[in-house]
Amino acid sequence: MKKIKNQQDHSQQILPANGSGKLTAVLSGDGKKSDLQFRSLDTFDLNKPPRQKKMKNGWMPERRTASVSSPGGLLKSTFITYQAIKVAANGEMVVIVTAEDEAEDYLAKFYSAIKTEESPHFGRDIEDIASRILVVDVSGSGAKLYESSDRRDKRSPWVDQMIAEVLSHDIKVGFVAFETASRLCHGEDNTDFAAAIAVTDHVAMALDCPCVLTHHAGKAQARGKVVDQYSSRGGSSMGDNTRSALVFTKVDKDYEGIRQPIASEEELKSGDIIDRTC
Repeated sequence: MKKIKNQQDHSQQILPANGSGKLTAVLSGDGKKSDLQFRSLDTFDLNKPPRQKKMKNGWMPERRTASVSSPGGLLKSTFITYQAIKVAANGEMVVIVTAEDEAEDYLAKFYSAIKTEESPHFGRDIEDIASRILVVDVSGSGAKLYESSDRRDKRSPWVDQMIAEVLSHDIKVGFVAFETASRLCHGEDNTDFAAAIAVTDHVAMALDCPCVLTHHAGKAQARGKVVDQYSSRGGSSMGDNTRSALVFTKVDKDYEGIRQPIASEEELKSGDIIDRTC
């Protein structure tokens, strides 16, 4: 990603949710701002019920992280593409951070989704949609969400650079997708996933939008067609620490998964989810 010059440092900026009350920044020992924020409940409007946080497109939690897991080559990127078209068509920006496919690969996915007659998005204005899709291509760079396995509490500097770049576009962000956890984490145990999701939650709060972290299903889960919040490979914190978990599996006449599929392939591609897995 290009180096951003003359940008304000947004590394500690957290945008408050609408009506969330005053924020009090906390200084760390070296005089720099900390991510820790104090919020007094009496700064809220206590005379009306609290605003219920929304789920974008029925499954992406506002200002938090959702996970999408499946066996390799089964709909993850396609699903993200269709969700992105739906959100971009409503005038919001979608950011795709990819450590797997290159930007040109996403161009092919979007082109196919809009130019294929069988697609529910056939006929949309591709230039209009493309103007609100920002691909952050870190593929081949070895970029991780946090600094190292020994410094899991430190965000990688490029994450704050990305936040600054997105904010400079001055457009409402619909969601940010991170593809994939296996490439953006130093490992796949509980502490690695917890560190990664802490970073994606930070991005969600800084940009006031949902984040999505994609991952692969575990080998046993994929072969057994198990569909639950722990179907992703590695530590269980992927399912526990995200606020919504979608799991895709290939369904055939011998399907014996512990849960019925939540949607058909056509419904997934349309962006209309029947229900959340978890």
